[in-house]
Amino acid sequence: MKNVTINVKGIDCPNCVRKIEKELKSLDGIEDVQISLGLETVKVSFDENKLKPSTLKEEIKRMGYEPDEDESKEMVFYTLISGISIPIGLLIYRPLALIGIIIGGYPIFKRSYLSLKSNTIDADVFMTLGIIASASIFSRWNSCKWRGICKPISHFWRVYSC
Repeated sequence: MKNVTINVKGIDCPNCVRKIEKELKSLDGIEDVQISLGLETVKVSFDENKLKPSTLKEEIKRMGYEPDEDESKEMVFYTLISGISIPIGLLIYRPLALIGIIIGGYPIFKRSYLSLKSNTIDADVFMTLGIIASASIFSRWNSCKWRGICKPISHFWRVYSC
């Protein structure tokens, strides 16, 4: 029996933990799986004659998580692009805000897609729905506001807000 601990990025909720445990325990040769949600680590006891650590990492990656990868540069890129394009897009050019939302939300959208593909619903799916809903509501509110349809609401807000 061999024990290995794998750092895994993207474990957000208890559903992620259950999903990883279920998938890994279904592999032949796995003795035990322990996952730390806070530390984002997966500790696996397995028979090294039947499995290799690289197989475990491939399986984790197939589920939509990033094992032992340093994605800090990637996250800085997503944050920088969305942090610049969303405010500019909201003030000047609306399609730029959409591009910022898509680029900034890409890691969440990707994990959400992979979760749905494996027939599970986790926090990433709900975050994706929230991002889509808020972008849609904001888009509707601005188009409504600019057309002058929402003037009574705007007037009510100005008069009765503190």
